[in-house]
Amino acid sequence: MIQPQSHKPDPAKASFKLIVYFKNGQSRKFYNYHSVWNSDLKKPVKNELVGLRKLERLVETKYHDQYDTALIYHIAGKLIRKYVYNKQIVCQPTFSVWENDQVKLKLGTEQKPELW
Repeated sequence: MIQPQSHKPDPAKASFKLIVYFKNGQSRKFYNYHSVWNSDLKKPVKNELVGLRKLERLVETKYHDQYDTALIYHIAGKLIRKYVYNKQIVCQPTFSVWENDQVKLKLGTEQKPELW
């Protein structure tokens, strides 16, 4: 018999983590696992740039005016974006590069943080 898959997030496989601190005192964590189909390689590849854009849209549209602070971390532990009261106050200069058939953000360090 086939067991149903668990829909719990797996932080070890995520490219980004978004932590949103809402005005009502609650907080939520979102993880991003975005991949796209590469027609040249005929397989799915990880695309961190698209994944980052999806989390940014979540903060800027769905939760607009509902949060105090929102933080987006890269898997390497680096703070990428910080939003406070609907304004982006931290924006690390990042750019995408192709590496091992994946679109990645170039950050400099690849160590996972203790808070992950």
